[in-house]
Amino acid sequence: MASAPPGLRLGEDDAAYLLLAKELRHLSYREVQDVAAPMHARFPPLFPLMLAVVGWPVADHLDVLIAFVSLCSAGAILLAYDGARRAFGDDVALSVALLMSLNPAVLWMGGNLMAEAPFVLFTMLALWGLVREDESPRYALVAGVAVYLAALTRTAGVVFAAAIFGYWIVRRRYARAVWFSSVGVLTLGVWLAWTFAAPDAENRRLYIADLGVRGGAGLHFLTEMAARVPGRAKVMLGNYIPTALTVLTIEGTPVDNAIWLAFILVTAAAGVVVLWRRWMGVIAFLVLYLLLLLVWKYQAGRFLTPIVPLLPGADHWAGPRGLPSEGIGDGGDGSSRPSPLALAIGVDARRRPGGGGARVRPGESAVVAGVLFRRRARSVAGGVLGARFDRRRRGLLRFEGARLLRTFRPPVDQPGPGAARASRFDRAVSPLPSCPVRRGIADWRVRLGAQLAPVAGVPRLCRGAPVLRGDRAAPRT
Repeated sequence: MASAPPGLRLGEDDAAYLLLAKELRHLSYREVQDVAAPMHARFPPLFPLMLAVVGWPVADHLDVLIAFVSLCSAGAILLAYDGARRAFGDDVALSVALLMSLNPAVLWMGGNLMAEAPFVLFTMLALWGLVREDESPRYALVAGVAVYLAALTRTAGVVFAAAIFGYWIVRRRYARAVWFSSVGVLTLGVWLAWTFAAPDAENRRLYIADLGVRGGAGLHFLTEMAARVPGRAKVMLGNYIPTALTVLTIEGTPVDNAIWLAFILVTAAAGVVVLWRRWMGVIAFLVLYLLLLLVWKYQAGRFLTPIVPLLPGADHWAGPRGLPSEGIGDGGDGSSRPSPLALAIGVDARRRPGGGGARVRPGESAVVAGVLFRRRARSVAGGVLGARFDRRRRGLLRFEGARLLRTFRPPVDQPGPGAARASRFDRAVSPLPSCPVRRGIADWRVRLGAQLAPVAGVPRLCRGAPVLRGDRAAPRT
């Protein structure tokens, strides 16, 4: 996290954080430079509290405090890497980590005594918890607590509380949403209530004054916010987003700038689609955060920087990277997983007793072939496709989730019970998305794999399963 030395420029927010940290060690939260002022109500207390704890043994030594901030920045990169690895795979995760670690704004945050680095750390911790919440409820708890910590580090994190609440509502996790909102009223709500009720908001530069909802403003602040959107969107597309992606626009080169802008928009669109299916929490956070940047009184483009690198990283998702990497393979040739095209095997599909997907046992039928595996791929209905190889059940491939992705069905030599089983399988799964391009790519990929799949790779996956090559089914071994 090498960056330029921050210098002794303690005259703005960093000085205020240090003074508040000193006051917290005396069980106070007032501005010492103004003895007549009431309790501080602009900066949330968590970052000054962290500085008070870290700086107490070393007498607030600047090098130690800045090293602590750098560790927060490094921790955010580590969480972003692990979250992207679980959602997309190692290759995309490495790209995301590199984009963040080399981003100038991230380097700046890691080398200055500001609240941005801890804020990003808690944000990434929340997203990391969301990507793992299906594994255990405790990760949902981690995500909820991290959102509270982010909001108590910077007030802008309040939008993340609304984002995670809406995220759980969309996923029909109503109990989590209710518990999260209930606890939030007793924690984050107390700080927000004091911020709104604190006196002398204009002179003390409180955020409630920036919002403009007090006094005789009425509802005019809504029209003022709406009026800011067009100009702010232009600045966002022409300055903030290119700067966050280190694609700087140069005055006097409109063609180059337009090409870069088009590239960013196309890449971002692809990233949104993939993130919605694989890491929906990022989209929930981004949407409300972008909305905040568009309507707020002051421009704050640096808040966008830590999350934007997730979007261009998503365009690296292609081909076989969605294969489940755990438990499949072990072929003895050094490969940790076979090609998805090598999984063109005969299967017999049965509905799971409790609904929600199908259970596929290999080796019983040579009707359905070319199952296209995508680890944690989400269907339109939000189901999760998690194909796993269960050695304890002799090669049972379990498809967990509400729906499956249906691939092509090769022709059978003679109609019979196998065709009936295939028909039931077709009804048990959902079709591919209606987009003809995506449907055609998936179908082409599977058909090509049925021709090129290495026969020797299939017995390692499930011994005794017939292999389909072209239109003919190989005999049982």
